[in-house]
Amino acid sequence: KLNITIETVRGIIEFELDDDEDDSENEVEVEHEFYDQNGIKVKIKTKTKVEDGKTVTEYKISIKGIEAHSRFEIVEVIEGNKTILKIKSRGNVTEIINFLPDDIAEIVKNALSIQNLNLSTLNITFQETKHKNIPRVVYNVETNKNGKFLGVFKLKLKVETKIDPETGEVIIISKPWWAFLVSESDDDSEDEENDNNGNDDDN
Repeated sequence: KLNITIETVRGIIEFELDDDEDDSENEVEVEHEFYDQNGIKVKIKTKTKVEDGKTVTEYKISIKGIEAHSRFEIVEVIEGNKTILKIKSRGNVTEIINFLPDDIAEIVKNALSIQNLNLSTLNITFQETKHKNIPRVVYNVETNKNGKFLGVFKLKLKVETKIDPETGEVIIISKPWWAFLVSESDDDSEDEENDNNGNDDDN
């Protein structure tokens, strides 16, 4: 692989070229970074590759170690000294991304009443959906929440939360139909404690 880094006025652009004899395996990555209005670094990575003879582009927004993935185009618009992110759906509908992945993690934490959210359990993607009968691109956040089935058996409850990237509104929270049989915990730190205990045993 060949890595190329270019420093520009707007930030750093990184290229990663995969020098492979099989063109179908070639990937081109472009990474750009800027600072938001709070001085926090935001990274935008674009990866273009060939899958089954078709060119596919994937996008990733990273901030504070929290990532959101998308197959919809993410574009940067410069207004004065401010960088605004927008996302385009298949119908060329453009949504403004006012809430970045770290904001979304906090919204999910509050919406699901989780005191200590384990960020490693979050899977944040952009998906197309209909909200009030209008096609929209929204954040779809998958996470696991600790609970006890029938108040006895420990388990992890898979929860999906859809959030408007422009307003931060929680559109819907989806749980398995049998979720009413689970007493949910408001503390997700148990996962981290178990992971740490497991690591201690390996040492």
